[in-house]
Amino acid sequence: MNRVILVGNGYDLSCGLPASYENFIIDYFKSALTLVVSEKKDYSDELIRIQKGYWVGPVEDIELINSLNTIEDLSKRKDISFNPKPHETPKEPDTDFLGLPKQYQERPTYYKFHITYNSNLFRELLKDYKWTDIESSYFKLIKNLRQDASGQKQLKQMNKEFTCVKKKLRDYIKKVEEESNDKIKDFNGSEKGNLLSRCTQLTTGEVYEPFYSRHDMAVGVDKVLFINFNYTSVLKEQLEMTGRWVAESYGGLNEYRVENIHGCVKEKDEIVFGYGDENQQEYQILENSEINEYLVNIKSFYYALNNKYRKILNFISDGKYDVFCIGHSLGVSDRILLKTILENENCSLIRLFHRGNKNSFFKSVISLSRHFNDKSELRKKLLAYNEDDVIKSYPVEDKNID
Repeated sequence: MNRVILVGNGYDLSCGLPASYENFIIDYFKSALTLVVSEKKDYSDELIRIQKGYWVGPVEDIELINSLNTIEDLSKRKDISFNPKPHETPKEPDTDFLGLPKQYQERPTYYKFHITYNSNLFRELLKDYKWTDIESSYFKLIKNLRQDASGQKQLKQMNKEFTCVKKKLRDYIKKVEEESNDKIKDFNGSEKGNLLSRCTQLTTGEVYEPFYSRHDMAVGVDKVLFINFNYTSVLKEQLEMTGRWVAESYGGLNEYRVENIHGCVKEKDEIVFGYGDENQQEYQILENSEINEYLVNIKSFYYALNNKYRKILNFISDGKYDVFCIGHSLGVSDRILLKTILENENCSLIRLFHRGNKNSFFKSVISLSRHFNDKSELRKKLLAYNEDDVIKSYPVEDKNID
């Protein structure tokens, strides 16, 4: 029997890497704000413009910037103003927190920083200051554009902005990985080492027997395929560092390999960043429009640029396998690939690792259900909640801006 292990962003986060989309966005804002303070001039790029309001001193400004660790922190600051739309004039503040007369409150200089969106896409990502998935938000925007000259102009601009976000994301992940080398190396004998060991060990006991007896399968592991959805090489480096320990400790493992299905920031190839649910009715409408610009950020087209997807198809065609999920949200932006793996008749069992409670597991089950047309097949394959199947969080240190 073979095994497929789906590795998502939750694994890198559990290793101590601040690699979430929100980590990326807040770092982007903090870096831009820091440039405004250090260079004493406005900042502007394809996504935002930042104007400096009143000047008190760089120390106080840096303290403010260092206090921003989430998008919610950013949104709640009374001394930072946001325009909800590109190039809109700032709104009058709600509170008189400086105790200034009314005429001074109405001036933009009331704020320490005034942020204006240059990008409709970026504004939508941060709509109502609630973080959303970049890829899904992008698709929601383009599917609502009119298919006329005006809509196509907006579409080209949206794709330009999406490319900008993609480049900034790649640069951020590369920086995070370079700064986290010590955490990557601190692996042998660690909880992460034990987690990977559990994911590749033999699955014995009465809890597993019904699944394998149903398929007349031997309870053992032959080949293991790690499908890494992250853009880092953390998983691969950790496995390589363990060397012979991997094969000896993983209970008879004969072969394992890692496929970074969406690319890796250490590689020259472009990372795959886009939307992957081609089953939606809206996608068919975009496809039938025969306007190529609608489809340039659909993931499946990028899979054809290398043989990684083909290797996965070959693996799941080579006999029965079970699937373990570590830190993957099972979101619809990867639906086509996930449905191919999970609904396959060769898939016999699905085991979900969680954050240490039933609520986390329950949310994963709901997400998992979206990849099954036949819900009875999901119930046949899904392994029940196990309190020991935990991905323990690693405390991510906030890096102050010097």
